[in-house]
Amino acid sequence: MVDVINSPLTSSEGDELHGRRLVLTSIWVRLDDLFARPPDAPRHVIPTGLDLAGQVQGRLHGRFPSIDGDWLGYGHGLKLTVGH
Repeated sequence: MVDVINSPLTSSEGDELHGRRLVLTSIWVRLDDLFARPPDAPRHVIPTGLDLAGQVQGRLHGRFPSIDGDWLGYGHGLKLTVGH
């Protein structure tokens, strides 16, 4: 099992007798929103760098509410591509 942070909203299935398993929810992450760049920021293209544009699929373990009422999710399995 992957080590994760247990939030009050971390979902699991099973029981203590037979073991508990995390319920992983399939999600899409918009990298352009997560790693927003100012329009006038200079670019330094690195051919072997990670492409942080577009959408990638991942698996959500759980989430926490932010102080402003937004949701912050955590998970793993994001499939990032290298270069263009």
